[in-house]
Amino acid sequence: MKHCAICGDRTEKPLLAALYHFRLVEFGQWKFWRGNFKTFGFWNGLRSNLTLSFPILNTLIHWKYRKHYLVFPTEFTGDQK
Repeated sequence: MKHCAICGDRTEKPLLAALYHFRLVEFGQWKFWRGNFKTFGFWNGLRSNLTLSFPILNTLIHWKYRKHYLVFPTEFTGDQK
C-alpha cells in the first residue's frame, strides 16, 4: 500500500491523492457562504468560506498540520467492547 505525499493517508494512487489537495475550486461549498457569515461574522466567515471553497488555500494555510489527525478515545465514541 502506498501513501499520499501530502497527508500520509494510505492510497492506491498516491499521485492522484496528492493532487486532490491542490484542487482549485470546490463548487459544492458555495451554498454555505451565507450561513458562515451569519455564524462567524464577516472576517472569520470570509476566511472559512475561502478555505472551504478553494481547497488549495486550505492546504497552503494549514500546511504544517497536514499530517495531524484528531484521535478520539474509545470511551467517547461508543466503541467499547
